[in-house]
Amino acid sequence: MKMSPVKLQMPYITYLNFAEHIVGLLCQVITIVLITILLLIYNFNVDLLKVKTFSRSMIFYLCVHLFCAILGIPHLIYKVFWWRPLENEATNSAYDPYLLFWTGLPELSYMALAPFCVLYLIIDRCLALRLINNQTHKLLFYMAVLIACLIYSSSLGIYIAELPLNLNKVSRCELASCLMLKYRNILQLSAKMVIGTLNVIFCLVFLYILEKSGKGKNLKNRVVKYTIALEILFNVLPGYSAVIFNVITGTPSSAYIGEFALVFCSMDAAICSAIYLRLFLKQKNTATVCITTQMVVKFLLIRLARIWGN
Repeated sequence: MKMSPVKLQMPYITYLNFAEHIVGLLCQVITIVLITILLLIYNFNVDLLKVKTFSRSMIFYLCVHLFCAILGIPHLIYKVFWWRPLENEATNSAYDPYLLFWTGLPELSYMALAPFCVLYLIIDRCLALRLINNQTHKLLFYMAVLIACLIYSSSLGIYIAELPLNLNKVSRCELASCLMLKYRNILQLSAKMVIGTLNVIFCLVFLYILEKSGKGKNLKNRVVKYTIALEILFNVLPGYSAVIFNVITGTPSSAYIGEFALVFCSMDAAICSAIYLRLFLKQKNTATVCITTQMVVKFLLIRLARIWGN
């Protein structure tokens, strides 16, 4: 017997989703541009920076966000430029469910992986304040790469287990998370919440060690403090609220307020990228890099606008 479509989102959400997708796309473009500039400067003209070397954890953090942002761009482009409002209850989404599903896998897995990057960054700085042992940092780096691969691949595997999609129930979905009816993102959100809790715990440890060491003004330690603050604001608190809402109601919070966790994740990465470039770059070179960044972002936005026009 054919099932009738299920109402999986509130009527206003189609417009809220569109606004969130635009913000997410802009933030990921900014993240890609700024991290690329920072890594290029670090590899080819390190004299422009206030530090001669980045820690392995910082390079890991930057590379993971750059990798995930690049993989997530196609999904956001699809959601922005192929968006059409759902005019009434009988209208199906303008998005193809399977295209939405496959392009959304990297973006959703990015949300699960992002908090771990901060956790590794905090632990590495704690060890840097207590230990001067390159072998320890190297071992921790290899473990971080392995764990990150496990988190990302496990998340992809759980989402793929949703196949085949029940098209009778997801025909009105405008969000990749709306397609996940079997596990409702609970496993990924739970992992995000657990890692977020560890981030808060190790944050307190880091601040305690920092206070004892008297190195609070050190540039690398200041960068980590900014990163932790943004992680708690944009990822930990929203992650807790999303899991609690999902468990209590049995409905993803995205059905009422959109994929705010993904948007916050993108905003977090973009703001951190801007802070890193501002803090690490020598003052006299800031204006030149800002002009270059504006030109690159403007060029990318013009190209995207042309794609939309076609």
